[in-house]
Amino acid sequence: MNIEERKLKLINRVKELKDENTLDFLEAYFGQKPYPLSQDELLDRAMVAEQDIQKGKYLSQDDLEKDSQNW
Repeated sequence: MNIEERKLKLINRVKELKDENTLDFLEAYFGQKPYPLSQDELLDRAMVAEQDIQKGKYLSQDDLEKDSQNW
């Protein structure tokens, strides 16, 4: 399947959407509007981020800048 066929298939699936949450997500993904998160979702994300920091799973600003030079 080439890229044009894939785009048409995706367009058709979007046209058939009935779930507003999925549409909200897609709009946020394409930069149309921010994706609304519940307070619980925000807290979950913050806890995961805090755990990652405690485990050392993060990049320093310097490391991020070095990595971004290779993009």
